[in-house]
Amino acid sequence: MSFKKICWLFGVPLAAFAGIIFYLYGHQLGEISNHDGPWSSFGSLLSGVFTLVGAVATIGTLLFLSQQNKDMQKVTQAQLDTLTFERYLNHRKLFTDHLNELVAVHKNIFQFRDPSHLYNSIFTSNSPHHCSFSVPPSYDGDGVGTNHIGTMLVKLKRLKEFFDKTDFEDSEREELLILLIGLASDIFMIEPVGSQREGDVCLYSVSYGFNIFSLEHFVEPCLSIANMILRFTNNDLIDSCAFKPRSKFVREALMKRYLSSANHGSVNIKRIIKGVPVFAHVFFAARELHDGEGFLFPSANQLLNVSFSSAHAVNLFSDDDYFSNLLDLCLNEVSEELEMMTSRDEHYLEVVRIQNHLISLIDHEQSK
Repeated sequence: MSFKKICWLFGVPLAAFAGIIFYLYGHQLGEISNHDGPWSSFGSLLSGVFTLVGAVATIGTLLFLSQQNKDMQKVTQAQLDTLTFERYLNHRKLFTDHLNELVAVHKNIFQFRDPSHLYNSIFTSNSPHHCSFSVPPSYDGDGVGTNHIGTMLVKLKRLKEFFDKTDFEDSEREELLILLIGLASDIFMIEPVGSQREGDVCLYSVSYGFNIFSLEHFVEPCLSIANMILRFTNNDLIDSCAFKPRSKFVREALMKRYLSSANHGSVNIKRIIKGVPVFAHVFFAARELHDGEGFLFPSANQLLNVSFSSAHAVNLFSDDDYFSNLLDLCLNEVSEELEMMTSRDEHYLEVVRIQNHLISLIDHEQSK
């Protein structure tokens, strides 16, 4: 209610009322009197009229002030809404900037599939009308994460358990691959940049940016992203140094999964370079053979151990000279040992099988 409306609603009727009262009183009083009685009555009339005017004016003033207060509250609320909206926009932008910094730090080997979706998955209650900076992890009674932060921490804890293992069941190899795919797809929402390589893990032909021969190239960026998210949501950071993504036990467990017939399922490992699976078979077979003092084929074991130490080393198999030299060195050592053996020797049949594997690679080499 504006001041003008209040004047019309209260002032005009009040003035008309006062005018009517004075007119009636004057009409009844007659001419101006010199006696005290009529003047006393007139004073009482003035007092009553002005008391009424004062009361009505007070009510009008209170109504006007109330309306002003409501208008001020609307202005204040609009200002608060604007500040909340700006804070929300700045919060989202800062989150995206941090993601872009992580991409640059890790040399653009991955990209975030949808930064906005990642933000909304973490800050589920945030909107242009509300912006919260802290998101604690939540879990159900079984310890399963019930929000994004809780789920992320549960999965990372399980990942660390895998890296601490020295022996794997077949089902655990599959579980580890599914866990890594879940981290890439659902938790960090990242995807690889660049072409696929030997040893890349795919689900239904889609690559998720990690390679069984170099898990550290995927896990280390994931830990950086996890700590950025935890810092951004006001949570304690994880100890990234406690993870051992370069564990040879994990790498070799996944290499055995790479060689298994189960590799034809929905989760498969990319095979691009011909001959690598045969060398891998030779690598594992030769490690089982000892002559009492050490490996039966020490040079072959050393060379193959280096060749399967990383994704970069494995991709060297695509070089013809590298492939030929490695094959010659391994085949010569195995053949020399076999010449000194007889069919009655303990490892004779195993050595023959290794030699046959290597000989099969000669045909592959000549077919290039």
